[in-house]
Amino acid sequence: MRIALRFLLPLAVVLGLSACEYKEVDGVGTRTADEEHPPQHDIDRFDGCSAAPLGQWEANGQLTNNTEVTSTYEVKIAFFSGDVRVAERSDWVTDLRPGESAAIHGSWWVDSDDVTNCEVLVINRWG
Repeated sequence: MRIALRFLLPLAVVLGLSACEYKEVDGVGTRTADEEHPPQHDIDRFDGCSAAPLGQWEANGQLTNNTEVTSTYEVKIAFFSGDVRVAERSDWVTDLRPGESAAIHGSWWVDSDDVTNCEVLVINRWG
């Protein structure tokens, strides 16, 4: 029994680490291991970011849960000044039921007066 555990434990560690492996689909990263329904495909649209009246930045878009389980999403947005990434912020969508859609609508203060654009950097899904 002890010999079997000696071989199973390293295998479990390798399998566990591979489940958290970073992957990109269409330029958007994830640590969610789901080859059949990658979370990047749950983003219906991303409309970018705009400055709000008080000076914070707002990101807008929509995502749909394309899995068969209720899921929570982290959508990480990167803010750029030209080609330089100046900030990253996360928007959370919780308890999204299968087939249900929700807005990506985060609002953040970014310590840069020179934000020129933003994009979805990473989307993670837990269900």
